Amino acid sequence: MLERVQSDIDRCGSEDALSLSQKTRACNDILKTLASLFAKLSGPDPSATSATNPFHFLQRNGSQSKLGYNLLRQSIQITFSDPKIYFRDCQFMAGIVTGWVLEIVFGADRSWLGFVLLDTPSVTKDDEMGGSQVLSLLKDTVLSSSSNVDGFYSLLCFYRGILTTVGPISTTIQLDNSGTSLLSEVYQRIMNIIDKASDSATRVLAFQTLATWMKVLKDSFAKGYPAPTGIDTIQIFKASFELVFTFWEDPVDTTQHKLKDVFIAMLEILRFFQQQQQQQSHPHGSVFNSNAASSFLLEIVDKLLKADWLRKVKYDLLAHLLAVIHPDEILKLRPDFLTVCFDVMSNLSMSSRICAFLIRFFSTLFDKNVTPTLTSCLLWINPFCYALSHPSANLRRAFSENLLGFVFKDKKPYFDVLLTSFQTNVSSSTGHTNNNKHVNMDYYIHGSISLLKTGRTLGFLQSDFLSSSNGENNRRIIRAGISHPDGIIRNDVCGILCDSARALAEPGVDELEFVKVFLTVNTADYKSEFRQKLFGNVHKLICRIRKCLYANQRDLKTRESFLAKKTGSDEAIQTAVKEIEELTKKVDVKMGFLNWLMEFAVISLSPGSSFPRTTSALVLLSTIRDAEEMSLDSTFNKSLSAEFCTFNNAACAAALASILLNDTYEPSRQSAFNLLMSMKGDIPGFGQTQVQELVNQGLKMLFSVKASDADGGAFVFRLIFSKYVLQGGRYFQVSKDFQEKNSMTVAPAAFFLQLLSVLENYTTINEVNLSDTITEYPMHGLFAALRSVLGEINYSSFKTASEISLWNNLLRQTSNVVLRATKCVLAVLSNESPEGNYPGLNEEAAAADEVNAEAILADAGGEKTSKSQRILHECFRTVKEACGVLEVVLCRPPLPDTAAAATGIASPTTGREILDYDMIVSGGDWLRMLLTSIRHYGAFSGVFTCFSALCATLLCSQKQLLVTLPQIWLSDFLHKAEVMDVSITRRSGGLPLGVVAVLGSASPYRAALVEQTMTRLFKMANAEVPVDANTNLDLPQVHAFNIIRRLLQDATVTTLMRDYFADCFVLSIDGLSSKSFPIRNCATMLFSSLVTKVIGVKKSRDQDHSINTVSGREFFARFPSLHAFMTAKLAVAVSKFDGEDHAVHPAFYPILTILARLKPTDFDGNNSHLTLSAFKPLVEKCASSSFIKVREITARAYAALIPAAEFSQTVKQIMAGLTSSLEYNDTHGRLLIVRNLIQMHLFREKPTNDVIAEFSSQIPDILSSSFWVISGCQIPTIQDVYVQILSDLFVVGREILRPLPTSLLENAWTESILLFTKTNTQETKRNHGWTYNLRQTLASFILDCLSLISPRTSVTDIILFLLKDPDYEVQLQALRYLQTRSSASTGGGDGVLMLDWSQIVPKLVSLVHSKASYEQVCYTAAHVCRLPHVQEFLQQSVLDRVSLETVVVVSIAEDFAERLSMTENTYEVEAILPLLALIVMNGQKGGAHVKTNDDVNVLIGLMKKWSSEETAVYVRVSVANTLGLILPKFTVDSEESENIYAEMLLHLDILLDDDDSDVRAVAAEIVSEHLNSKEPMIPIQCRAALFSHAIHSIKSSRGIYKIAYYAQTLLIGAVDAETLLEGQINPTHALFSKEESNQNKEESVDAIMALRVLHKIFEHSSNLDIKRRIQSRLYQWVSTSVPALELRQEDLGGLKGRGKVFGFALRLVVAMVLLSHPADTERMQVDGDEHFDVVLWRDKLGSLALHDHIMMMVGKEQVAVTDAIMDLFPRLLLEA
Repeated sequence: MLERVQSDIDRCGSEDALSLSQKTRACNDILKTLASLFAKLSGPDPSATSATNPFHFLQRNGSQSKLGYNLLRQSIQITFSDPKIYFRDCQFMAGIVTGWVLEIVFGADRSWLGFVLLDTPSVTKDDEMGGSQVLSLLKDTVLSSSSNVDGFYSLLCFYRGILTTVGPISTTIQLDNSGTSLLSEVYQRIMNIIDKASDSATRVLAFQTLATWMKVLKDSFAKGYPAPTGIDTIQIFKASFELVFTFWEDPVDTTQHKLKDVFIAMLEILRFFQQQQQQQSHPHGSVFNSNAASSFLLEIVDKLLKADWLRKVKYDLLAHLLAVIHPDEILKLRPDFLTVCFDVMSNLSMSSRICAFLIRFFSTLFDKNVTPTLTSCLLWINPFCYALSHPSANLRRAFSENLLGFVFKDKKPYFDVLLTSFQTNVSSSTGHTNNNKHVNMDYYIHGSISLLKTGRTLGFLQSDFLSSSNGENNRRIIRAGISHPDGIIRNDVCGILCDSARALAEPGVDELEFVKVFLTVNTADYKSEFRQKLFGNVHKLICRIRKCLYANQRDLKTRESFLAKKTGSDEAIQTAVKEIEELTKKVDVKMGFLNWLMEFAVISLSPGSSFPRTTSALVLLSTIRDAEEMSLDSTFNKSLSAEFCTFNNAACAAALASILLNDTYEPSRQSAFNLLMSMKGDIPGFGQTQVQELVNQGLKMLFSVKASDADGGAFVFRLIFSKYVLQGGRYFQVSKDFQEKNSMTVAPAAFFLQLLSVLENYTTINEVNLSDTITEYPMHGLFAALRSVLGEINYSSFKTASEISLWNNLLRQTSNVVLRATKCVLAVLSNESPEGNYPGLNEEAAAADEVNAEAILADAGGEKTSKSQRILHECFRTVKEACGVLEVVLCRPPLPDTAAAATGIASPTTGREILDYDMIVSGGDWLRMLLTSIRHYGAFSGVFTCFSALCATLLCSQKQLLVTLPQIWLSDFLHKAEVMDVSITRRSGGLPLGVVAVLGSASPYRAALVEQTMTRLFKMANAEVPVDANTNLDLPQVHAFNIIRRLLQDATVTTLMRDYFADCFVLSIDGLSSKSFPIRNCATMLFSSLVTKVIGVKKSRDQDHSINTVSGREFFARFPSLHAFMTAKLAVAVSKFDGEDHAVHPAFYPILTILARLKPTDFDGNNSHLTLSAFKPLVEKCASSSFIKVREITARAYAALIPAAEFSQTVKQIMAGLTSSLEYNDTHGRLLIVRNLIQMHLFREKPTNDVIAEFSSQIPDILSSSFWVISGCQIPTIQDVYVQILSDLFVVGREILRPLPTSLLENAWTESILLFTKTNTQETKRNHGWTYNLRQTLASFILDCLSLISPRTSVTDIILFLLKDPDYEVQLQALRYLQTRSSASTGGGDGVLMLDWSQIVPKLVSLVHSKASYEQVCYTAAHVCRLPHVQEFLQQSVLDRVSLETVVVVSIAEDFAERLSMTENTYEVEAILPLLALIVMNGQKGGAHVKTNDDVNVLIGLMKKWSSEETAVYVRVSVANTLGLILPKFTVDSEESENIYAEMLLHLDILLDDDDSDVRAVAAEIVSEHLNSKEPMIPIQCRAALFSHAIHSIKSSRGIYKIAYYAQTLLIGAVDAETLLEGQINPTHALFSKEESNQNKEESVDAIMALRVLHKIFEHSSNLDIKRRIQSRLYQWVSTSVPALELRQEDLGGLKGRGKVFGFALRLVVAMVLLSHPADTERMQVDGDEHFDVVLWRDKLGSLALHDHIMMMVGKEQVAVTDAIMDLFPRLLLEA
């Protein structure tokens, strides 16, 4: 069989990739079978005799030895074959088979190993069957492969085969007389391959082979074999560890798995010898003693502890080392180990890996047999307390979610110790004191809740931990956490309330009430991640409740059965009765909660609910549904009876149907659809009539110009077709000829035919005159519905010939419609400039006088869209949806049987399959044509989705005729790219997508196709551009570059593309030197994609952060060919600098960009030809370039080439070479290198103590010899870098470096002062533009040193001196220094660290006031004045000094107010408005209350102006902060001040309802602080509390009416009924209509807020005039609104689910409730003779077709109506 398959493969050749792939897979299956047989049947000794070896007939002297030799020859040929013929899995298995056959054929005579590996004489005699010939073939093949990189993979297959089959005895095999052992020789060869391998697959196999080698060595020791000669185990382990550390983070995941095997095998050997040393010495002598093993372990632990903390390999290897090293040893070596780990965990990319390590760390550290104490646990308790209260949200989240629960599982004593330590001496009333210095009290509540959650999850807390009697402190913490601004806290609180260690833990009443409060407060949170975790916890709770209900129900039946028998004693009967009562109460409590939960979800789906609330409600309903479908007893598959199910009800169905019709968010519609489909039987409340109405609504939506409406209609049709047509077999009216269609065939086909008939009619109309009809007869909605319907059909259910024929015809008809429609719109989408207006429309329209106001493109957000834009939109949507239909047609039905294709029949399956072969071919060809013709990105991206699905379906079909189609299409795409007769849009249009569609499909043939394609693309991209190339057409090279870049970006082929990364780098760098601009442009984009793909995306905002780099050894180990290429290219680039033109070579910047992103490691010296040091001489030469950008990037790259061990000496050497005789460019380049070296090795990397000590000792000599730069050099650019170095050493590095001599700092500071003064001349600045940068750096250094020295001049005078400097750069440095000051002095002190703010503040205000100030200086000075410790100095006496420095027209405050009223600069407003508030409010202390009230009124006017929705967010935040500054200082002592106070409170409510979360959060914080709330509140709670506070604190009639008027405005709204209904019934033809300005605003909330406020005013106010005025205004509104609704009565049925209409109707109901107050007044007089009859208007409203919730409220009494309204939005939200 193997021989026959091998001959078939030889005949097939390498051209036909798909056929070859099939043949080689068959070969691989045969080899697997052989390997399995040999492994299972050969036994432990393959060379044994026939008594124990069933394969003895293959041995040299066996009856079938020739067969053995032939099998050996074939396996050798396959092992060492061309990988383009036999894929690598096949070679791998052949290597295993080769090893088995060699062992079986030659038996115990293993001299062939020496002959093959070392060419030693073989004792194997030549025989007639050709044994020696086979060995000679093997020897020659091994020799030739050893010198060829392409043969390395085959060699490794052979070596692994030998190691696997020979096994542990290989340690005793000597290959020659000199004692070379088999293991030592194989090891050297494996390491040689690892060193030289260029592709990832070879490296992976090399590591796998090395792991096998380690395992063989371990097994040989375990079996007592002597140590092999030539093996230095310690050195091997060091080299292996070096490999593991270098390659661990390779992007190829398999690499890490194999390295893990190597490392674990190494540790197992070490552990084996540790055990041997403890018991007895190794019988044959150990390869190393116990001291060597221990020293080696400590050495690698020490290396890992010193390694970069941002390398994942550090934690992975330490985790494995825990098997041989106890955690105590690690903590002894590095006591701060845990603290540093926790700090690094604040980086999101590191937290999961560190958590995994720490879980193992503490699992080993915690001993179950030891009782922990606080003293014995300090090494880990203090870091835990530190992490629990850490400011980093990322760390706290990782700690709570991924660490605590795993660490303390089954470790309650340790948890108790931590809990005790964390809560030490915490006050139960305030919780603000703690004697543990490691606890940050600002985040104490965060840690407390995390610990409670862990204790709850692990079952460490008592069941009554929330009861009022036992858990008051816990209740206080939970209450504070429910509405805490931090989402992590709220998630943990939810976990505490919902989770339990016991599956049947009975939820208490207190817990359920807390859950209600929690859900009410948090389901509208705008963060999706929070909501996802919230409902994960809720799902656990519901499942637990239902399990408890099941247990309760079972117990109830048992007790009731006992009572029914009446056989027990009286006592037993009484006990049973009591138990039944208790069980009934438990059931009622849980069912009450489940019913509340269901009602809460349905109410939350009310029209007009915010997006977060709607999404949460849908998830909650899905959670309830899933819990009800879950089996509660896995043994008997039992579930609760129907009376315990709450999901399947009419109210829920109506709410979900409303979402389907009205929601514009597709995931919400999808969720609603899934929920409706899951309802058993017909949807409750939807009979035949209601469903037909739904069909009519859906059909109307399909014809909408808006995509969201059309998609909603498609969902409606999908629901009806699935639920009623397919399942129920019912007929409906879709088209005008519905009776004919319904009478022709079965319901599904009839429904489909009607829809198709409408689409065909629209297509025919548009084919006649597209530009005139496409907007009136849109097709995209009908295609979307068609796709939804086809996607629900189960084609496997069609068995009869008539059914198959029917649906074959329908699919063929559908395909024809798709082709007709896309052909119809193709002329528009393939036009040269489709991104603008429809081509030619404006000219034709002008000629026909059709250009009018409605046909001109409106401004963004306008109400009209130009006709040309609408045509373009319809065309691209048509193609997108039509291709979606074609995808369903071609990919969902069973694929045709193509066996008859070999007979030459054109369409081998016509009439016998649902899907014909010719339909697939024509569909694929059409999609291919669209991809290469369409220029509109939105359109061809839709085609790509369909084409990609089709290719994936065909390639995975395992049908030869179908599998070849994508290969043909791929070849056509590449041919089109080569012929230069296509000119598509930028980025080569759909060509790259066509190639990705084929190669990205998961199939067995993908690797072969990728290899062929990349070979062709590289050839195309590297071709020379002809001199006479047509520049109007896209070059083939451009297409090749774009296709390669697109393949690099596609995640589906990333693994296969990694082997081409090096070639892509070469291509991109060479492409930058092209004479063609398009090629250079493409090369730049390719290089950018490669850097992102290979080195990684930025994991930190600091692009130079070490986490954004990889080590040089790691990079060049992955891509060894790049080392020589980059070296050669860089040499050429450097030679360019030495040429006459001193030009910058195009390859220079990309190469140095790569080098700058690399970093050296301690292992670089072990591979001399792949180290970064090879680049040092070349990079050094660039440091003196005349281009400053070259010098800058050279400095960054050079710093990356220097390892930490050489850092100090390198700096010393460079600085020693600095002399005044050097050229300026050379001096500047050297200093840039020094600064980048300091930045990298001291700040970006964590230096070791040795590096710090060595460098600190050299700093005095370095600086002493180079001070001439700051004093004697006249070049500001050079001096600037030098001062930055001084700042790095004395200021930034003072916490890292050893203390430096004070005289050095004082000398540097003095020289800086002199230079700063010297450069303050116009001549210097005019001659040297860099002087401004130098003076900025000097000012920063002078200021930063103030805390380190004792200046003779006061700090205040120095600050003022700098603030008066003419350069704004200097002023900004002084201001930023002031921003960092955390304390202030009250006197005029001359202390070193004391500032006299009474002198500084006037200067700051004058900077803000002066129009001559630079803008940023003005804004920064204003921010400094707002600092808490500076505010008190904004007194009038201090501000009077401002007039001495600037011209004040009236007063500072009035000048600022006028400035803010006139300006349009939002940055100016953001900075000055809070400052103005402080100036005004501080003036109140002087007693000028009247004047201050006027000023505050002005402030309120300004705040109103700058709080509009169109204003930038940062300005609105500034307005909120301004209110926060005014309120604490505002005194309410008169009616006027009370009115002003009311204005401020109402303005706060506006900010609390802002559309931006930051504004709402700031406003909520201000309200909480102003109302002295003990617990934080979310914005909506703050609104309720604010209104309640306003009503109780405002006493004046004017103030109360102001609040009432505001509440009425909330109720009435800004749009009247007629305008609202007109907008809903006749929406404008705007494609991109402006979205709601506030996505979080809910009209129902405003209505209920207004109801609460006005109701309280009616109850508490005795002023009848206020009530009359309120009701008069409401009367005017209601009397005009209800008639307007009546006029539109016919349209209300289709609008009742719209949020705007629902909100309007709800507000009317609220108004009627308020007009009915007091309750006993049916009629009351309003405005003289007019009367208002509440019952009459309520009846009229009740007669309209409004939402069910409205109808429910209208029919109730006033009190009941009020309750119903409050139920719409849970009142718990409104409690203060």
